[in-house]
Amino acid sequence: MRTLRTLRFIISSLNSATPIKLARESNLNLKIAVVPFGEDKQKSDCNYEVNSAEIGNRLLEVKDLVLDTLVDQLANRVPCSATNLYDPLEEVVKYLGTTAQRFTDSAERPPRLSVILFSDGFDTATRNSNNPASEPKRFAALKNALKTSSGVTVHTLGYGDRLSKLRSRVNCTQAIKDGENLISDLLKYCQVPNGKLEPLIVDEPRLKEIASVTGGISQFPENANEAAKSLETFFKTLREYQIQYNEPTADAAEQYQVVVQVTSQPRSINLESKPQTIRFSNFVFYQLPLIPHRLIIFLLSLLGTGITVRLFYNWSQRLKAESERFLR
Repeated sequence: MRTLRTLRFIISSLNSATPIKLARESNLNLKIAVVPFGEDKQKSDCNYEVNSAEIGNRLLEVKDLVLDTLVDQLANRVPCSATNLYDPLEEVVKYLGTTAQRFTDSAERPPRLSVILFSDGFDTATRNSNNPASEPKRFAALKNALKTSSGVTVHTLGYGDRLSKLRSRVNCTQAIKDGENLISDLLKYCQVPNGKLEPLIVDEPRLKEIASVTGGISQFPENANEAAKSLETFFKTLREYQIQYNEPTADAAEQYQVVVQVTSQPRSINLESKPQTIRFSNFVFYQLPLIPHRLIIFLLSLLGTGITVRLFYNWSQRLKAESERFLR
């Protein structure tokens, strides 16, 4: 019940609290899609399929009041689905990565694409399927999709009982140690007095790794208020930018001072950062492609090693022959 109250509070706070309200008051050019996901093939009202059409229908301007209605409807629903974590996230990331040009009218200013994954992070759909051992393979496929969609940042917000706290609350038939098998050991040897253990688990390692692959933020709030603040933090990252530029006149091993200045006449903004000293390195490294560069280097190294071994063998044989003649 505590988890359910936290879930409803966070969803409803999208409207009433800071995230969407802040975006509207700041007149930010944002589009938001609130997309529920879950799997229950036996109950149609508990099965939330995530595909490009569903995402596109839910993608609304931040000022659109329909967004408030969708959030309120979702907040009043009782969760009844198993968590299918990987397929929906992969679908969303691919959708954003392939339709980025729809969100901008300027090729010089690409849009900021972000996903806030709000979940306990425990992929119960896979673990309860006929092939639970496929979970690592499915996670590897998700990571590959995250890496190929380099313009999309994924933030993860985990709710529920963290593994360290959960372990102290359940009854176990043997000692449970930290490690890769922590979750499987909890499910195998532990139980809660009333209810099931699975809905209480937050898969911290998976959620942290999902965020780290894309350079996102991973947070695990202890209560509903902290969770709402985490949402605010995620929304604020949409207003952060990384500036890159080339300095053709810079010399290697020299130090330079860099100042960033931001001006906007309509908003009466004239800001200037403190000078930062940077030094250009003498060395520049980059990864050679496998074919043909690294393959050629490997073959040459193998050839050089073979020649060296052959020369050493011939030298040792001559030395052995000379020693035998001397002994005679």
